[in-house]
Amino acid sequence: LAGCGSGRVKGGLMAQLTVLDPDGGVLCTVPAEGATTLRALKERLEASTGVPQREQQLFAGAREAGKPLDRRFSLDDCLGADLVSGDSPSVVLVRLTEDMIVERDKRLAAEKVSEEGLLRIAAGTSLSKLGPPHTSDPKVALAAVKRNINELQYASHSLRNDASFMISAAHVRPIAVEYAMPELWSNKDFVHGVVGIDGLLLRRASAEIRDNRDVVLRAVVTHGLALEFASEGLRNDRDVVLTSIEQRGTALAYASPTLKEDHDLVLKAVRSNPMAVVHCASHLRKDADIMAAVDRERADTEGLAEMEMQRRMKEQFLKADSNKDGTIDAGELGTILKALDKTTWTTARVLRLLEHMDVNHDGRVSYNEFVDWLYNGRGDSAPSVSKAAENFANLED
Repeated sequence: LAGCGSGRVKGGLMAQLTVLDPDGGVLCTVPAEGATTLRALKERLEASTGVPQREQQLFAGAREAGKPLDRRFSLDDCLGADLVSGDSPSVVLVRLTEDMIVERDKRLAAEKVSEEGLLRIAAGTSLSKLGPPHTSDPKVALAAVKRNINELQYASHSLRNDASFMISAAHVRPIAVEYAMPELWSNKDFVHGVVGIDGLLLRRASAEIRDNRDVVLRAVVTHGLALEFASEGLRNDRDVVLTSIEQRGTALAYASPTLKEDHDLVLKAVRSNPMAVVHCASHLRKDADIMAAVDRERADTEGLAEMEMQRRMKEQFLKADSNKDGTIDAGELGTILKALDKTTWTTARVLRLLEHMDVNHDGRVSYNEFVDWLYNGRGDSAPSVSKAAENFANLED
């Protein structure tokens, strides 16, 4: 009896393994035990059925039950006691055609190459050094990306145009989308996947996708301010806007003028965030229910002035955003801050501040990141948040 060397199952009992055809008919029975190798089983089947080993594809139990045995075991692996135990252990034998054999051999060869690539990545080899076919292998490329996101630049164009692969890469780090092929931003599946990671990525999507209700709802669930990038029609969709303000009250800023007059919607927004009151229709700022919902510390004149300041801050931010992409880089940020105080805001301090503000580490600062820092001042990089906010909002045109 052929065994498994050190992997042999001691004390295994010999059983009669029933061999079935794909329709469930009995072809033969062969002796087997847990210590029998796949190679030995195939040899016995060839002797009993006349089917050459290379034409055999074996499944444990029913054919639909799982992977073929040759994908679960190497030829010299033991079958294990589980496979041959029970009242009537069986395998299904499928006889492969020549075309099926060719496809199987290609798959097995590809799996071997993939395994080699994974081992080299684990050893520290760059994807750029591996080259094809590894650069087109999603498993190998993703393993490289998990080690260093910049490895994505060496993945093949076909992978960077594959929605499923790029979503997986974005789960590693959202900045991975920078390597996506441009046409993916018109792919519903891709955009739906990545806005579930970062809703603000909706801004990159095509106009058609930004008018897709399912995609936009997923984006605003993740980040309410993604409403800014929805189509005009969806910014007038009450359910979409409601979902947005439930996630972030200030998303009311991007609702349609009609919905900014919706009393109940505005009330929900200010309950979520009292700052939202500056975005509602002006007559609602005199509404007793709405003003009562505004945080009392911000309901007085000074508090409302601070909220109004945010609107003016955005205007200044947009002026600094020279290329109108919704973000500013270190140079544009430096221009703003040096206008406030050239002595305090040295180039080194601007770069340090950029590091604090840039929560998604893409080298740029969005308006939301800027305001978050301005009011919450992470780290010790903000010399005077309230003073900076006041000065920033009052910059000369």
